Amino acid sequence: MYIAILNDEEKVIGSYYFHLSESYIIHKLKYNKGNFNLELAGTFETKPSPVELRLWEFLKGAQPLENNIWQDFSKEERSGWLNVTRIHSVSNHFVRLDKRGEVYTLDGEYISDFTTFFIALGEAINGPGGYYGFSLDSISDCLCGGFGTVGPFTIHWKNAHYFLERFEEEWDQEERCYGFSPQQHFMDLLTILVSGGVTVNFFSNKIAKQEGDFEMDIN
Repeated sequence: MYIAILNDEEKVIGSYYFHLSESYIIHKLKYNKGNFNLELAGTFETKPSPVELRLWEFLKGAQPLENNIWQDFSKEERSGWLNVTRIHSVSNHFVRLDKRGEVYTLDGEYISDFTTFFIALGEAINGPGGYYGFSLDSISDCLCGGFGTVGPFTIHWKNAHYFLERFEEEWDQEERCYGFSPQQHFMDLLTILVSGGVTVNFFSNKIAKQEGDFEMDIN
């Protein structure tokens, strides 16, 4: 069964799959006199953390979200936000049409690791609270269509030095156990994007001030 997250209008905006530990039979005639309590035992396929449940509040209201609301989140909250936007995207998947040839701008001031990269990319492509992948495999799926845009398109990555200076520091212990470096992960990400028809332009104001105009294109 699915445990649904409802917005203020009681429409489903996301859900978590719940495995029942045993079968239940409910007889309508026995419970046709009004509301009743039913306790179901089981386990979540992916248990929502308290942080995630709190972050759903941003998506429940009728007011549109603002850009970069996640910039002051903690690292745990940013990971939770990425998962919330992923689940929310699945519930709204049917309304998304793919664009081609668009230019999307990432403000690198807020991008310090791969989690914030994916949050910023989803927001640039699909608006605040938007989603466009959370890992190398998932972004490959997104580039196949159904998530807002397909190649060819262009990413302008402003202030890229914030990420290039910090993403190694943000590479946590769990990721180090996978046996590959953050540099290799970064190059694999760029390879997937380029293979999907994406042009990535890097712009760094810091380098530009020191050495004149700086631009690096990856096609």
